[in-house]
Amino acid sequence: MRNYFYVTICILILFLISCGSGSQGGSTTTTTSSSTSTTTTTVEPTTPRVGSVTNNAGSSSIVADGESDTNITATVKDTNGTNMPDGTSVVFKTSAGDIDNTQAGSQDSFTAKTKNGIAIATLASSTQLGTATINASSGGVTGSTTVKFVAGPPYKVQLSADPSTLEANGSSTSTIKVNVFDKYDNPVSDGETVNFKVKYGNLSNLTSETKGGSVSITYTSPKYVPEGGKDEITAQATNGVYGEPNPLIITLKGTQISSITLSADPESLAADGKSQSTITATVTKAGGGNPPDGTRVNFSIVSGGGSITEYAETSSGVAIGILTSSTTAETVKIRAESGGKTNEVQVKYTPGSVSVSAVPSSMLGTGEEKAQITATIKNANGNPVSNETVKFTIDDQTLGTLSAGSALTNINGEAIVDFTAASKGGTVTITGLWTNSGTDITGTDTIDIQQPPSSIAVSNGYPNPISINVKGTGGQSTSQVIFDVKDSKGNFVVDGYKIIFSIESGLNGGEKVTPSSDLTSSGKVSVVLSSGSKSGPVSIKAAYYNNTNIAATTSSITINAGPPVGKEFTISPAYVNVSGIYIVNLENTININAGDAYSNAVPDNTAISFKTYNTGGLITPNSANTKDGKASSSLRSTQTDPIQGFLSVTSEANGGKTTHVTSLKILPYPDNNYVYAGTDGGGVYKSTDYGSSWTNISRSSDIQGQNWLEPYVNNIEVDPDNSNTVYAATGKLGGGHIYRSLDGGLNWNSANTEEWNGILNRGCAILKLLCDDGSSSYVWAGTNGDGFLYSSDGISFNTSATLSAGKTIKDIAKIPNTHGASAVLYAGTETGVYRSADGAQTWTKPSSFTGENINTVVLHPTSTGGATDIIYTGTEDAGVWVSLNSATSWSSYTSGMGKGLSATTPDADINNKGNGSISKVTVGSSTKTENWTITCKSEASDGGLFSVTGSVSGDQSDYDIKTGEYIISNILKFTITDGSTDFKKDDKFTFSTTRDPGRSIKSIVVDDTNNYLYAVTYFSGSKEPHPVGNVYSHKLNSDGSFTADNWVEANTNLPQYDPPDDATLFAQHVITIEKDSTGKVSSLLLGGEGINLYKATTGLSTGNPSWKESKSGLTNLIMARAPILFSGECIMTIYEERTGNNVTYRVYIQDKNGNPPISGSTFVAKTTTQTLRDITYGDVYRHQGTNPNSSTDDPYILSTTVTPGESQVTFTFTPTCQDTAPGCSGGKQEQIFYY
Repeated sequence: MRNYFYVTICILILFLISCGSGSQGGSTTTTTSSSTSTTTTTVEPTTPRVGSVTNNAGSSSIVADGESDTNITATVKDTNGTNMPDGTSVVFKTSAGDIDNTQAGSQDSFTAKTKNGIAIATLASSTQLGTATINASSGGVTGSTTVKFVAGPPYKVQLSADPSTLEANGSSTSTIKVNVFDKYDNPVSDGETVNFKVKYGNLSNLTSETKGGSVSITYTSPKYVPEGGKDEITAQATNGVYGEPNPLIITLKGTQISSITLSADPESLAADGKSQSTITATVTKAGGGNPPDGTRVNFSIVSGGGSITEYAETSSGVAIGILTSSTTAETVKIRAESGGKTNEVQVKYTPGSVSVSAVPSSMLGTGEEKAQITATIKNANGNPVSNETVKFTIDDQTLGTLSAGSALTNINGEAIVDFTAASKGGTVTITGLWTNSGTDITGTDTIDIQQPPSSIAVSNGYPNPISINVKGTGGQSTSQVIFDVKDSKGNFVVDGYKIIFSIESGLNGGEKVTPSSDLTSSGKVSVVLSSGSKSGPVSIKAAYYNNTNIAATTSSITINAGPPVGKEFTISPAYVNVSGIYIVNLENTININAGDAYSNAVPDNTAISFKTYNTGGLITPNSANTKDGKASSSLRSTQTDPIQGFLSVTSEANGGKTTHVTSLKILPYPDNNYVYAGTDGGGVYKSTDYGSSWTNISRSSDIQGQNWLEPYVNNIEVDPDNSNTVYAATGKLGGGHIYRSLDGGLNWNSANTEEWNGILNRGCAILKLLCDDGSSSYVWAGTNGDGFLYSSDGISFNTSATLSAGKTIKDIAKIPNTHGASAVLYAGTETGVYRSADGAQTWTKPSSFTGENINTVVLHPTSTGGATDIIYTGTEDAGVWVSLNSATSWSSYTSGMGKGLSATTPDADINNKGNGSISKVTVGSSTKTENWTITCKSEASDGGLFSVTGSVSGDQSDYDIKTGEYIISNILKFTITDGSTDFKKDDKFTFSTTRDPGRSIKSIVVDDTNNYLYAVTYFSGSKEPHPVGNVYSHKLNSDGSFTADNWVEANTNLPQYDPPDDATLFAQHVITIEKDSTGKVSSLLLGGEGINLYKATTGLSTGNPSWKESKSGLTNLIMARAPILFSGECIMTIYEERTGNNVTYRVYIQDKNGNPPISGSTFVAKTTTQTLRDITYGDVYRHQGTNPNSSTDDPYILSTTVTPGESQVTFTFTPTCQDTAPGCSGGKQEQIFYY
């Protein structure tokens, strides 16, 4: 065991020796002893191996100047991490620079010995930039490090400009590049700072750092060319090295300053250290004019104290500096410089100050404007001085006058006078002079008197439009005119000059201009022409209020007539009877006249179409344009023969918004899906779906019988006993008809081809029809001036004995269950309500009431014809009147009807001094029709107290305009706003308000199911652009009498005229009811202008129906129609009847259809001794001597006594015969009877 231990110890010792013990050099002897033996071992030493070389540089970079150096240190260790023995060789090698310790010259390799494991070499830089890689090698092991050779400090700075020549416009630029090098022409390191300066222009940076040895900045040229035409830029490194060239020159082209003038306002200041004067430098460029805005002006104080703005930039050639005084009384000299040009001005610092203020400082050159001039004087301490004299002067006596040449100061140091400007433009300087202890101290202020108007002219593009329409016809009824107002220099005048307007040449049709005056704004004024009821040219004059000789008048603004309306649309053929059957291609001229709602000829080029609807002949051309309200076409005969020789020519045009529904008729249940509507020129429309859609049954190419109806329909009536029998009452002006259809309106000729002119033709319009029921054939008719007509058979009419010729009957009502000759009737006339108990044969007028011009009469269904009939009447201008006792007495019910409708644009009086304005006036429900005057009764700064007076309402509470909106509850409201010039006493505004009185009643109807009476009102005011309307409802008691309630509006969803500008309602004309199978009212139907038709099925129980449009198929097309007779060859036929010597002749001269010859034809019958008949035919449809049918047999009946052997009777028919209209009725015919 012990031997094993010793062996082990020996092995460990040997291992340690082989690894080294930290000592170097000689051998090592080891003696091992044991109890039995002693062993001695000698181990020879070994050389350690290099394990690592770590190479480090003292500096990571050195200047590339060939002189700067840094130590390179190599640390060498053996494989055990122990320093190698001293003297170990290390070889240094470098890729750049000189590496050694002390050796001269440049070497790239150097060997050094270690000491304490470290070897050192010195690396010196080269003069070129770069990086040196230094390797240190020992024992086959190498360590590496690097050193950068960097640039030295700036030594050379180079400047360049691209481009080097620029326009001096304040915006042209050049790139300034700076390259910075060290002594050995190496670009300097990044981050070197370069500082810049420029003399006139601008640099993007005044300090910048290098990158890559260079710097780039942007130079922007000044706005002017400085003296010499050059700008200078310098650059300098932080070590003081200047750039080359020094300076860098930029050549500038463009604006060059030629002069600078200088002024001070005021020219003297209090020496108080705070008073200020405005120094104004006016710069002029070479050649004249202002330099570009932004040109720099430098200010300085050449001598004296105080302070001043360092520099300012020009605007319109002017730069402003502010001088602040010092506390020493002295005279200072101020200099301004720009573009190398200078000027100087002196300012006196005084022992006190005078400041002059003019309020306002800008005035109109009207010759009436005033300004208050206040001179405030203060001592050197800045305190006001009282009871001192200040003298005032103005530099130009032609620009105005002062109220006094001097004034004493008050306790505030203020001396006050007034200045009145002249009626010319210019700038006046007002000077205040105070003499303090022998020193004259002055202050000034200027007033700009604006150039007054010298000329007025219509602006380009105005009037706009150049033509407008007559009011209320649906087109634009206003034209705007803008006038340019300029001064004597041709410049637009400033705001505030008053221009007045008038109609220079008008039509006296109610046209007007608003406002009557206007104040210039940007040199312009505006006025609006509103048309009246007449067409033609109108001119507007604008004149300067303070000199009306300065004026301008527009060219004519054309007020065009409106579109055609039915009552002014007429047709007139040259001949009503032409021989179109006998002669083919015979032309008959058809003329039309078209007028608007005010009887003005429609505008030229209004399109008119002409048609025959296949009733015969040919129209060429089929359309024409109007000239002076007239147009024409030609009807040409063809080879086709019209039925019974008659054809219909229809002219058509588009009517305007005044075209309206005149009549509505709903058939009783179960046929209540059928509804008829009459129109004022469009004929009759029919609906088969409860009024949802409509078809015109007054014109058709397939059903000729539709084309006989005269299209101006006043009333539609249906026979209660036969719903297929429909009557139409037509007519306007001087003629009217009653037409009858036996097939529900498909044909308007009673199913008789001979009936082309209706069942009745009168020289007046037929206004109203009523058909009897209970199997009675009676028909009653009301006419316009020809009395009351009645017919027992529905065909032949008689005139009532009481309501006879000269009477106008507008409406008829019949008591239920009274019929025929015993029917009880009520008639509404222009002179009251009449009653008949014998079917209209005689009439009585039970009583009268005020305003009994009756438009409509309605009976309550409970009326029986006794003493308690309930009658509702609508009057022309007195509202609704009601009788509960069969017209014995009447009561007026108008409460709740009518409302405020509109207000005119308020007009400022042309003599107003203040230039404030008034807003649009809003009217209320209680507004009346009256004129209003709003007058300033007391003045106030930025305000005023106004009186408010209505011509009907009288004086109202005063209006302080500072309180905001002025309101008279439920009547009106408006706001007056103060302008730049305060209102003066007696300044005024005027306007008018209009109330729809609700007194003209067009139609009324009773809803006996829900117990309401409905009334349709109509209003056409002189100041309104078109007629307006409304619908009202009034609650009834169950017996038909009125409750204590008021009328209320029932117009929900009814159409507005032209929203949003015109929210008034279309005028309505007729209202009717529909009843269901139980006899209860189920709907209301309402028709009016604009061919509007509305239906209501809801809201009836509350008297507030909700209306919905129901007019699909209705149009504003209007027609004028005339029947034309195409006659043929006429034959004379004579029948002789002799009794002894007495002979009677029946003579017929007619064509094959029983129609007469054309105009100019003659018929002569004579015996040997006398003429029995001598006839020259006129242009007629019918004439004696014809027999078109058995009901119209009308021969000539001639009788004579003959003497046998001596007598003869000769009959001669000589027809007109020519190639042109009216044509030829055949050849001459003669028959002689001998006795």
